[in-house]
Amino acid sequence: MLDQLSAEARERPRDSRRVYRFEYSSIPMLVTLIRGARAVVFPSLYEGFGLPVVEAMQLGTPVVTSSTSSLPEIAGDAALYVNPYDTYQIAQAIRTISADEGLRADLSRRGLVQAELFSMARYRERVAALYERLG
Repeated sequence: MLDQLSAEARERPRDSRRVYRFEYSSIPMLVTLIRGARAVVFPSLYEGFGLPVVEAMQLGTPVVTSSTSSLPEIAGDAALYVNPYDTYQIAQAIRTISADEGLRADLSRRGLVQAELFSMARYRERVAALYERLG
């Protein structure tokens, strides 16, 4: 991970509350980062499905996401919701989820259950049921 940090970031004192921006991250690194995060913050203005939310929940990472588009349907009761246009509300949600270990644990548990609704096994079941009804 350190090799991906900029030289400037490496020179700063270590602070676990710092935000890092990565230009690129391999899939294994991305999985490691998401699993190690206190939360995934995804205040999307428009989202067709919400795959980043499902992926975070599958990894057991709590989610803060938009109260708009498909995201409430995808995340169900397993996320904190924010107005994606309200930066104060987003900041408050980040503070809340960062400070409340119990909330993080609860959202993580609920997220794993919610993400199972979108698993490959569930998808196969729904497609098989559809073909059964059509045939």
